[in-house]
Amino acid sequence: MNKLHAFAFVLLISLSSLSAASEDNVPYVDIANPVDGSTVSNIVAIKFNAVGKALKNPFLAIEGSSVGQEFPVKNCTTSVEDGSNIQYMSCSYDWNSKGFEGQKIRISASVDSSSGTVRDSVGVLVSGKRI
Repeated sequence: MNKLHAFAFVLLISLSSLSAASEDNVPYVDIANPVDGSTVSNIVAIKFNAVGKALKNPFLAIEGSSVGQEFPVKNCTTSVEDGSNIQYMSCSYDWNSKGFEGQKIRISASVDSSSGTVRDSVGVLVSGKRI
């Protein structure tokens, strides 16, 4: 085998490993709104997406320096990819930020999957004066 064939063989193996690695990134959760580092106020549309198998129990946690909330999210839609049984979940929740004015807030989304619980979080600042 010459050097060119050996290089092509190694490249082929590397590319197939890369393809398999991308499948290993499932399951995951991604908060689409609000964006990390943004400033929010009033009613905030929190939106997150999850991908995985056997997705269930979507949850939000909203934590500030003096106030915190944790609750299940009911407004979700789910679809399943044919042949792979991979689910796509999209959830939203309208959060009233009153009471969090002037605070840095951590918003965390979690979903249970066949591989365990997956999470994502973002930090935001709620505009207004702290009472």
